Order: sequence, then C-alpha cells, then structure tokens
Amino acid sequence: MLGNLSVRNVVLFSAKAGLWLALSFVFAGAMASPSLAQDADAATGQKMDAAIACLNRLSERAFDSRSRYVDWAGDKPQMKKKPRNVLGLYTIYETADCAKGVSEAASVTPNNAQIEEASAGYVKSVQSLEPLLKDADDYYEQENYKDDKFAKGKDMHAKLLAAWDDFRTADARLREVVQTIGDERQTAELARVEKEQGRSAQFHVMNTFLHAKALVRAESSVDMDKIDLAKVNDLLAKYETAFKDLETFAEGQQDGKIDSFYVSSAKEVLVTAKGLMRRVRDKTGFDEGERMMLSQPGAGWMIEGSQPRLIRDFNQLVDNYNRM
Repeated sequence: MLGNLSVRNVVLFSAKAGLWLALSFVFAGAMASPSLAQDADAATGQKMDAAIACLNRLSERAFDSRSRYVDWAGDKPQMKKKPRNVLGLYTIYETADCAKGVSEAASVTPNNAQIEEASAGYVKSVQSLEPLLKDADDYYEQENYKDDKFAKGKDMHAKLLAAWDDFRTADARLREVVQTIGDERQTAELARVEKEQGRSAQFHVMNTFLHAKALVRAESSVDMDKIDLAKVNDLLAKYETAFKDLETFAEGQQDGKIDSFYVSSAKEVLVTAKGLMRRVRDKTGFDEGERMMLSQPGAGWMIEGSQPRLIRDFNQLVDNYNRM
C-alpha cells in the first residue's frame, strides 16, 4: 500500500456526441502541511468535490439532451419548418442535490472565490435548464405538437438553445477551474512527496499518473485533426521517461509496493498514446469498419490508437491507482 492514494475523477464531454474533451483528476486527502494550509486545502478539496459531483452527475446528460434534440429540430435560431422523426430530448434531474452540495461547500472556510463563483454559475445555469427540459419533454412525449402544429415547440426552441449555450459556458468555466486547481494541488503534493520521501514508490506512481493525465488531455481535448503534434510529442517524451523510471523502480523493489497491474496499465496508455499520435502524424485516419465502430456508443475503445481507446486505457490506470 502507498498510503492515502486515491483520485477522484471527472470526464469532460462535448455536446457533440463521441468527442471527449478532457480529463481532470484530483488526489484525495489533505496534504501533510501546517494546520492553516491543511485547513485551506481541506476546504478547497470539499469545494472541488461538490463541483465534480455536479459535473459527473449532470453535464453528460445535459449535453446528450441537446445532441438528441438538435439532430431533428436543428441548431439554428428558428426550428426546422417541417421537423421529421421527432425524438424529443432528455431531461435532467436532481439539480437540487448539486445546488445543496455547492452551497454547503461554499460555507466552509477559508473561502476560495475561484471555485465558489464557478460552481455557483454552474448551479444557476443548470437549474435554469432543468424546467425548460422538463416542459419540452412533456410536450414531445405527449405528442402535443400534433395538436398545435409545433406552435409551442417553435416558441420553446430558441429558449432551449439559449439555455444550453448558457449552460455550456458555465460548464466550461467550472471545468477550467477544476482543472487548474487540481493541477496545482497535484503538483504541490508531488513536490511534497519527493521532498519528504525522495524518489520513492509513491513518487514514481504519482509522477507517472500526472504525466499520463497531461498527455491524455492533450490528445483528447479536440478533434483529431486539431491535435497539436509538437505538444503531444513533448508530453509523450516526458511520459515515457516517467514510465521508464517507474518500470525500473518496480523491477528493483523488494517490498512490492508498486502493483504490476498499475505498471501494465501505464504501459497501455503509452502504447495507445503513441498509436494515436502516429495516426495524426501520418494522416492515416480510420478505415470504414473502424469509423463504423467509432460511431457506435461504447464501441470505440476497441479501435487501437483512437481517442476512446486512450480514455479507456487511462480509466484503467485510474482504477489500478485507486487499488494500491
């Protein structure tokens, strides 16, 4: 065991189905630091937990609802004149739990204006979106559009798109703050571990994890044709160095503190990240069969060198990290 090692995670989604935007991870547990700093870190941790709970619980559903809706209604200010294959949309619920968690975390001192303001903005936007989705869902579920020739549907259309746009902005802002604070806390924790323990088993595990996170974020934050190859290659080199250091340490350890499954999953991330980089660099893309797999929910991970495969491999790394 490596002590209090665990991470809380949030996967960031695009409103465009199938595009993974980023990953943010936060090490759980307060840092071993003077009491005042420890209190501040614990308070920030609680505020981060509340924000991440909201994101994990509500965002994917809200974006999926928009994707389902615009597929048949369109994403222009005016609804399509003659919508076909009316599928309705999805509702979101339990936004009150999100609001309660954020409110309770905001009351914990010391305050952190950055995360508190971003969380409050998220709560406001998602609670504004919830009743609009409920009203629209009832309207389309009951097929009332057949009675009023889409009159109410057309009136709701612009309001729905505006609410989703507002939510997208608030969601992006909160994710940015979570990512920034999470990176800062993790970097500080890694520095503390190295100072107190040297390049120990815990250091190598955390170091590898942080480099993996940065690499996965860079390769999964945009569409493949927009990946920054220079940045990715730099992050790949750094991650490979961190992985080799981890592997060497694990091979020479006597107490077995670094689990072999963690090492194996770290290697899988490296292999997939390189495969994805090569697809982009060599402009090979995907063949017809692979594209078909990538278009199917939950099937893209089976394609080597793909973004879904990289996400899947990284999530396995998280699982193995949490088991140590």
